[in-house]
Amino acid sequence: MKIDGNILYAPCPCGSGKKFKFCCMQTVRDYLPDNPTQAEVTTEVRKAMQPYGMVNDIDPVEDREAIDLMRRGVMERDKRNLDEALRLFRKSREMKPKLYTSWNNEATCLWECGRFEDAVKAQKDGLALSSDCNSFGWAQLAEFQYFLGRDEESAESLVRAMAIPPITDDCATKVCAALALQKRHADIVEYARKSGFDKSAWVAFYSGIAAMNTGDRESARRLLEIADDGGAGGTLADDVQWDISDGEKESECPFGEWQYFTVESYEAGALAGRAMAERRSEHENVVCDLLEFMLAERCIAKKDALEAIGSFGGRRSKRLREWLATTDAFDEVSSEFDPCESSGDEIAAQKMLADLGFEAVTLDESVEPGEKLEGEDDKIFRDAIENYKHARVGSKKWIKARDTFKDVYERHPEFFRAGFNYATMLQEEGEISGVVKVAEKIASEHPEYAYAQAALVRAAIDAGDLAKAEKLVRGYHPPVRMHPLEYRAWLRAQLAFYVAVRDDVRADNTEDAIDRIEREFGLQA
Repeated sequence: MKIDGNILYAPCPCGSGKKFKFCCMQTVRDYLPDNPTQAEVTTEVRKAMQPYGMVNDIDPVEDREAIDLMRRGVMERDKRNLDEALRLFRKSREMKPKLYTSWNNEATCLWECGRFEDAVKAQKDGLALSSDCNSFGWAQLAEFQYFLGRDEESAESLVRAMAIPPITDDCATKVCAALALQKRHADIVEYARKSGFDKSAWVAFYSGIAAMNTGDRESARRLLEIADDGGAGGTLADDVQWDISDGEKESECPFGEWQYFTVESYEAGALAGRAMAERRSEHENVVCDLLEFMLAERCIAKKDALEAIGSFGGRRSKRLREWLATTDAFDEVSSEFDPCESSGDEIAAQKMLADLGFEAVTLDESVEPGEKLEGEDDKIFRDAIENYKHARVGSKKWIKARDTFKDVYERHPEFFRAGFNYATMLQEEGEISGVVKVAEKIASEHPEYAYAQAALVRAAIDAGDLAKAEKLVRGYHPPVRMHPLEYRAWLRAQLAFYVAVRDDVRADNTEDAIDRIEREFGLQA
């Protein structure tokens, strides 16, 4: 990166008195464009010093160490090093108790670790110090309480969250997400309008879906265009826009409502598995939500959904049971779910989780796309894989493996794996044009092959063409059934794109999906 010398040696905008080069440059350099202006440097430094809109009794210079610990904790959390993240967040808020973003992140980490009650306590402890400005914390507490079946407490927390003017779009988005869990469509529209962040991509996504569910199609169209331009909402936003264009009066999802979440974006996290396994009354909200997602994605039949509700007698399950009784839309959906009468049967729950699906994809370890090799060619290919695994780039063993993949692919063009491996090795060698040539050929002839699509996304990212990468990510629809390894490869390509464009929410959701696949199918990371 090039930075003008006058900017490098000017006083750092953080106010420390040090030169920028020897102060905040390392912290913000990854967020700066090439040849940044002084204004761009100042903006990024201020964002770094005031993360997530901290405004309450925090001095960006005097409290720099506590802020830095919090930011390091966020980085460790993003890498899934949750124990280290927790340590950093606790050290940060012990140093500066009113640094409420540390409390918020500590609560999130505890929830992701499956320590649900500890998460609620940490969130409440943080709010005791920041109740007048921490709308994000109140909304997150409302989510926790909703997932744990404490509906009245959740509603009260949401009242507190909505009463505090949001100081960042992140705060406004969190409040909208908490309202969306409870399907408070009109409240989302009103809150987003008053928040001042109605043109923020994710706020626009939630309010656009809400507008659609309240019948305001023109507002929905306008808001979802904003969301689309900002990369928010993914396939959910795309589907609604298609429905608007087609003049659809009602969604094909349960209750005719347009969805705010998929299984991937649903933040119940580790509680989802426990809820399906135990199916206790306090898990009713989570189980019903998951069943609605599955029905919307056509990966569970009506009879299986009814059996999964079991003996639940609350408002959510009653509403879902009554709706299922009036529709035959899901009677012929294929499902491998074999629910057991025992609500504690963990084997049945595991089968259900494995069939939840991702974006209408069902994972199947038996799926093997393309031609199979036999005899000597199969042996040559497997030997090349071993060479590839243990060779350094450019070594004789590396070159032999690369040339073998190329030769096998040229002789067996329907054996996609050889072509993909060849393209992967070219990518590691920096031969981006070669990667694109091979991957585009495979993708054009066999669009179902997600490995090739993933290679194209990565090649576009490596070439710095994020617009092309975005088009590939948003335009590709995986086949209905995929091998877990293949789908993981596609998700990893998506994750690389979201990281490149700093879409932290979608990156976190995608990373969670990858982790879940690896856990359920016993895959190595």
